[in-house]
Amino acid sequence: FSSEKDLLDFQDHMSQNNIQTRRYFYPSLDTLYGTRNNPCNTSQELSKRILCLPLLSEIRNLELDTINSAIIDYNF
Repeated sequence: FSSEKDLLDFQDHMSQNNIQTRRYFYPSLDTLYGTRNNPCNTSQELSKRILCLPLLSEIRNLELDTINSAIIDYNF
């Protein structure tokens, strides 16, 4: 996503469609493990803009259709 706000708006849209998403490596791992003296700015910025969609080996076509429809319905 181009911004964290865009990500949060999309995440809310997916949630309203009963689709659980997950923030990917959020917050940035460098902020959790005492590396604040050597911040990873790229990691911090990217972690605010990456979202994971459901990914299961046993996901059914109907569930994929639901996810696809919610993505298509979103006003990017």
